[in-house]
Amino acid sequence: IFVRRTRNCRKICTRSTISSQASLTLGAATNEAVANILQHGDPQTPCAIIVSITADEVAITFRNGRRDSSAPSTERFGVWGMTQRLQEAGGQLAVEATPEHWVIQLTLPH
Repeated sequence: IFVRRTRNCRKICTRSTISSQASLTLGAATNEAVANILQHGDPQTPCAIIVSITADEVAITFRNGRRDSSAPSTERFGVWGMTQRLQEAGGQLAVEATPEHWVIQLTLPH
């Protein structure tokens, strides 16, 4: 659907048949994940947003560099809200932090 450059982020999606509800849920979670990248990510490092659509589910991975090595919180409102929204729709959210990167992976059946 789009390719858009924001800072060092490049978002890529392809058309597929997913339900309106799944689309709304994914859109809201994607907006929050990108907001987190822009607010907390290192603007000097690239980020990646990888979309995978199969017959059963949509998976989106967000990966960006970290500004510092302090332990990130997965209990902040944005991550908590994404988790709740995805779980209510039958999906999942996984968060991983390495010393260099922050990774959010969301999956949602469609």
